[in-house]
Amino acid sequence: MIHIYSHLIAQIFSQAAMLELNLAKHFGLHLFQFLALTLVGGAGGLSIKELRRRLSIPGSSLTFTIDSLEKKKLIRRRRSREDRRQWLLFLTPTGEKLCADILEMKSQAISPALDGLSGSEKTAFLKIAEELRRATDAKPGG
Repeated sequence: MIHIYSHLIAQIFSQAAMLELNLAKHFGLHLFQFLALTLVGGAGGLSIKELRRRLSIPGSSLTFTIDSLEKKKLIRRRRSREDRRQWLLFLTPTGEKLCADILEMKSQAISPALDGLSGSEKTAFLKIAEELRRATDAKPGG
């Protein structure tokens, strides 16, 4: 039975990854640029250290990604007031607009899959999805 669940979850993750990749291409971004932008936007600001942890990429790749997003005027860096050694990332107004557009397109892509569910099924699905996200966030490589 576990095999059936793991296969189904893997399929959902795979389809979600393809959606992210297609959206990145649609908006003229490389995948890491897209993921970094949406993570910073979703968090309302993020430390570079936390972004690196969430993306699980080498520091040089992250630096290139951040530099390219700054060049596109989508994010900005700011030193932390609490710890001057730490840099924080925030969306620019242009980045906020792009993130809103991305969120809208994601919603349009996902809505048909959820339309067939009842209200209680949607609530249960969202609760399970949040638990899966938490579990994979806590795991190395997740």
